[in-house]
Amino acid sequence: MSALAGRSRRSLFLYGGALLLAILVGAVLPYTERFVGDNGPYILLGILLAIAVAGAILLQWRLGALLLAAALPFESAIKFGPVASGMKGLGLLTFVSLALALLIDQKLFERFARLWQQPLALAVLAFVLWISASVLWASDKGTALRATVSFLGLLGLVVVISLLERRY
Repeated sequence: MSALAGRSRRSLFLYGGALLLAILVGAVLPYTERFVGDNGPYILLGILLAIAVAGAILLQWRLGALLLAAALPFESAIKFGPVASGMKGLGLLTFVSLALALLIDQKLFERFARLWQQPLALAVLAFVLWISASVLWASDKGTALRATVSFLGLLGLVVVISLLERRY
């Protein structure tokens, strides 16, 4: 116990959570094949990985920006149907994390306010608003709505990447 005396409460919480997760995985793993089939351990591993990544993104929105940029070439590989995709989930999680960070961090909020004074950000916003309005008169509303969601995600990606700190 004396070795842990100098540790902060945050690291103890992190280690305790990891230990609890390891115990939970050890208890659930033998029963996954019975309920899910032969792919049970892989499905469990994927779910745990998704939960860990979601928790990390909620704690640090910059990680979400990095994963959005890294996963963009693999967008078609992580689709779960015509509407749901991993990129949309990752983007939504990153934007929620960024919104929470904007509420907490004053410097980040000032950078966010300065962002909307840039002509490029305003042009992309106007383009997304025009596409959103075009759903009203589109002949194929489903296709127009999918394009609107895609361009809204690109606007969010522009905002997230522009809020990253510049380090040279």
